[in-house]
Amino acid sequence: MVVNKINLGSFLNFFLFVSFAAGIAASRFISSPFCPLILIFVSLGSVYFFYKLGKIFISDIFILWLFFFLGSFSGFSHPASKIDYFTGRQTQVTLKVVSLPQAKGSRSDCFALIEEIDGFSLAQKVKISDCSKSLEYLSRYRIFGKLSKRTYYGKKFYYLRVTDESLSEELSLKVWETAIKKTSLYLLAVFRKNSSHQAYRFLSSVFLGRRELVSQEQEFFSRAGAAHLLAISGLHLGLTAAILFFVLGFLGINFRVRLAVSLGFLYLYTLLSGANPSTLRAAFMYSAFSFSFFFKRRMNPFNSLGLAGLVCLLIAPEMLFTVGFQLSFLAVFAILAGSQVLALNFSGNRLIVYSKQIFFCSLSVTILTNPLTAYYFNKFYILTVFYNIILVPFFTLILSLNFLLLVFSPLSFVAQSLGALLSFLIGSFMALIKVLGSLKFSYLDCHFSLWAVFFYYFILVLIYSFLRFAVGVDKNSRL
Repeated sequence: MVVNKINLGSFLNFFLFVSFAAGIAASRFISSPFCPLILIFVSLGSVYFFYKLGKIFISDIFILWLFFFLGSFSGFSHPASKIDYFTGRQTQVTLKVVSLPQAKGSRSDCFALIEEIDGFSLAQKVKISDCSKSLEYLSRYRIFGKLSKRTYYGKKFYYLRVTDESLSEELSLKVWETAIKKTSLYLLAVFRKNSSHQAYRFLSSVFLGRRELVSQEQEFFSRAGAAHLLAISGLHLGLTAAILFFVLGFLGINFRVRLAVSLGFLYLYTLLSGANPSTLRAAFMYSAFSFSFFFKRRMNPFNSLGLAGLVCLLIAPEMLFTVGFQLSFLAVFAILAGSQVLALNFSGNRLIVYSKQIFFCSLSVTILTNPLTAYYFNKFYILTVFYNIILVPFFTLILSLNFLLLVFSPLSFVAQSLGALLSFLIGSFMALIKVLGSLKFSYLDCHFSLWAVFFYYFILVLIYSFLRFAVGVDKNSRL
């Protein structure tokens, strides 16, 4: 009996990502960075030694250990561990506003990214209460204020109050930052001018990542298990790239040029939407597939996912501990792993095939992400698998029309016609979300402990291994 084995080399990028991520997680339990630093050199020497002996498999194992220790070492450098030193006292802060200020009586609330505090560089998101009402979206400021750490419903966050006296000066932006700001404000103006207020808030959220505009509606999406539609992810970027690719093909532009243009556009879009973990992951994965087409090399999708994750964590190791990063990568892994286990071959009517694909992708994602949603949000979703059969095509239609709205925005009549249609569709979509979210048993109120999460995934690994074994046996029995 011959059973298919996983070739370490063919999944090396994915395993490197897992090793690096595990190392970052382990850094929380290591008291000194000197131990992993020494082990980095030991692992590097072992990789070279066994490679020269021709022991490639053992050399690959030490490569994994090398990335584990690199991850554990890099975990000490992330800025989240430094900012507490500056809380509770007067400091000079340089920050950039990263959300649209929302008026709250005599003040405006927004979020900003602290770039420097008392001369120390870091990157920490902070909630701003702007009593001066002078902070603008995507602008940079120098402020004298007292940073504090607060807790709201068990979640900790950093807070800074800004007054006319504490606001020192507005700082100049770099050329590319100015271009991003102007483009973002232009797109927001297009949504506001051509659609209803509800549609403006919805499109600004799902296309530009301005989720602060739909804070009241987020609970309905959460109840329906459709919060992933609000977070810009692979669905948004993939659809945008596909539409642009089709339009360029219609204009007679060759394949490689279309690929390059769509890739450049995706990175611009990633910057416009705030470069969150899900958009970075999608952009890097698209890049990996694009380069494989350029160089005519087939790439393992797990390796593309691993490469995207590795690049994200190399840029910002602290990203590993964000919920968005964990859910985004786990969802894509679920789709890839589910397609291998189920090995379904769809044929027949296109509509039925499309519905089946959505169902089984949603089923895989729900099975793998439910433990995390139960751990972080106390919700275990049941009917989301069926909801997505309706919601995903509906949402895809809205995104497609939104792309057309942006393309034809200079033509007032066409833009307003598309805006009116989008306003109607978005109103219907939001009404549907509210109905589905109010249905009984859409989800169960359930909290998973960290041990329960580990146990759940341990059982899933056993089931996955058994199914892989069964598929391997079945294939060989037919030979």
